[in-house]
Amino acid sequence: MKFKFVINKFGLIEGLKLRGQFEVWCYNKHGNLKWYEKSHNLCVDEGLDYLLDVFLGSETKPTWYCALRDDANTPASDWTASGNGTQYTEFTGYDEGSRPTYQAGSASNKSIDNEANKATYTINTSGTLTGAYLVTSPNKGTGEGIMYCCSNFSSSRSVEPGDTVQLKYTCTSADDGE
Repeated sequence: MKFKFVINKFGLIEGLKLRGQFEVWCYNKHGNLKWYEKSHNLCVDEGLDYLLDVFLGSETKPTWYCALRDDANTPASDWTASGNGTQYTEFTGYDEGSRPTYQAGSASNKSIDNEANKATYTINTSGTLTGAYLVTSPNKGTGEGIMYCCSNFSSSRSVEPGDTVQLKYTCTSADDGE
């Protein structure tokens, strides 16, 4: 995504690019890696508006939560958190009572991630994972909060009881070069 900001009366413009990606690992009950997925995300309009409200407006920084998808839909810019069940479907077949918190470290080299605190899911229901997203509500299976971004995996990925899924989200920034 690119942002352009006019910062003075002389028309000086600054541009910013943000790029995000999810990395997801699935381990079986014996701790062996079953599969790995890396997918770039789409920042949805709801999330971009919220980002601007927090960065330049009066909104306070939210807590973000990591969620998994189990639908066959392609993410679209008009998706919202309230679209759970119609635009997309959240996978909720895990032991944790709420969505894992996205716990990012400090930004470095124009990048931030949750490498040290990956979101972890203890799977208790067989299912298929098709993507991931970030949202401001901890309540799994609901359409509450604000969706920031969403991704599709390259292919559907199966999970079964006893599996552990770990999710890392990385966001990088750069000048847009214009």
